[in-house]
Amino acid sequence: MATDKTSAASESEKNAGKSADSAADSATVATDKAAAASESEKNAGKSAESAADSATVATDNAAAASESETNAGKSADSAAYSATVASDKASAASESEAKAAKSAEHADTQAQRAEDLVDSATGGSLLKGANLSDVDDIDQARENLNAVSANDERLSNAREWTAESVSEDEAAHGESTTRRAWSALRVHQAINAVVNAAKSKLLSKAGNLSELKSATDARKNLDVYSQLQVNNRLDKKVDKETTINGKKLDGDVTLSAADLDIDNAQLSESIRRMKINALLGETIYFK
Repeated sequence: MATDKTSAASESEKNAGKSADSAADSATVATDKAAAASESEKNAGKSAESAADSATVATDNAAAASESETNAGKSADSAAYSATVASDKASAASESEAKAAKSAEHADTQAQRAEDLVDSATGGSLLKGANLSDVDDIDQARENLNAVSANDERLSNAREWTAESVSEDEAAHGESTTRRAWSALRVHQAINAVVNAAKSKLLSKAGNLSELKSATDARKNLDVYSQLQVNNRLDKKVDKETTINGKKLDGDVTLSAADLDIDNAQLSESIRRMKINALLGETIYFK
């Protein structure tokens, strides 16, 4: 019997130990839940602060929207006023236009009356200051003047030129009087022909007068001598250093009787005879 009680006590002790372990586990779980609840409370606090901030922003936005709505209302009022003013001005402009139309109509009527009066006074004559702008029929007036209208299609550049094109030979010679159609090439060829013809009549600078047809005629026109003519003339001259009886030929030479190896009496006789010879036209020979 005692043994059974001991066993029962031991079993109770074990159960008590298990209960204690279970209680410890429950306490741990409770502690963890308490910590989680504390963390959730902190997060809830932060969420509440964030919600408060959002509410503040929303309030500010609502205030700004209300102010914008007020400004929009003012703008709408201003636009409505501007529209009213514009409508009034449009009405005034329309009224002014109507008055102007009436004035123009009245002016036309007065002008017609004045023209009728002029026609009546002048018997239908044209006004000098109108410069023929008051003729009844412009086409008939042009025909009477044998004039061509500025709108005549013959004066237009839009027509196609159908005449035969000029040939290169005809363009180069430039003598035909037949009307032809000209291309840019033919115009260029005609100009070249004129230039080449002009060149054939001119002397080139590089030729240095070698292209002259007649150097003789050119010298005559310039009144100059040829080299041959100058040489021939010079061949007939004596050098200035040449002397006669010791006298150089660089000036007039005066010869005395002594230079000619004659005495004065003989010289006088020779002079006398030369004078007689000049009178008679005869030649005197000296021995």
